[in-house]
Amino acid sequence: MALTVIDQKTLTILDDLFGNSDYLSELLPAFRDQITSAQIGFDSALSVHDGKSIIFHAHGLKSTSAQLGALRVSGVCLLLEKLAASPVWEEIQTAVESLKAEAAHALHELASLENQRRSAS
Repeated sequence: MALTVIDQKTLTILDDLFGNSDYLSELLPAFRDQITSAQIGFDSALSVHDGKSIIFHAHGLKSTSAQLGALRVSGVCLLLEKLAASPVWEEIQTAVESLKAEAAHALHELASLENQRRSAS
């Protein structure tokens, strides 16, 4: 499977850092939980127009997603941080929807990669 969403260079660094490919089995559930939590937080923040909450959830997810090579997710989080500083709620809503789609793609690709690596070992 050719990776299209997850940055291969980041995975290579993680492979070297951990010394094996089993780390995805350990990190993926926590990443999935963080995405779910952030999405709930975004939906709640959108409903009450809470820009600080958008920034809070985007900031944490930005770092974690970058560390796992989900750079497009990280990029949308950065965009959300910027948009929430001077909120235009329609743009934030659009960015949150984009984030949900990017996160779904990243999770799918990481899960597929985890399954491939587990089968190979």
